[in-house]
Amino acid sequence: SQELGRLQVVDITHSTEPFDILADPRVADIQLESVEVKAGSIIWHDGFTIHRAHANQTAQTRRVFTVVYLAAGYPRANSWPVFPLDRAGVAVGALMQGEGMPVVWPPPEDLPVAPSRRGQDQGPQHD
Repeated sequence: SQELGRLQVVDITHSTEPFDILADPRVADIQLESVEVKAGSIIWHDGFTIHRAHANQTAQTRRVFTVVYLAAGYPRANSWPVFPLDRAGVAVGALMQGEGMPVVWPPPEDLPVAPSRRGQDQGPQHD
């Protein structure tokens, strides 16, 4: 409530210090390249691309859509936090599968029914 003062930052990674990826010797010889994009733009990159964004300082929600593709039939290699795997209860060594990790190719026989109602149109393209 307002009596408690400003909201505090919560470390959702459960680590004490952010990992300094640029100090990692495995990336020490990689030439950094900055790419600036206009607010509201869409970018595509490999999930292992070192990337960041400035904090959202607006009153509006910043939406992010992440898609991860991987070959079916691979086991989970480590216990790093991965929301779709954690939500599905996939243990280390178990196959990476579940509602949040659908097989997209070949398409399954029992495709879900498309939603009959669309959500509210939001975003800079609708302003």
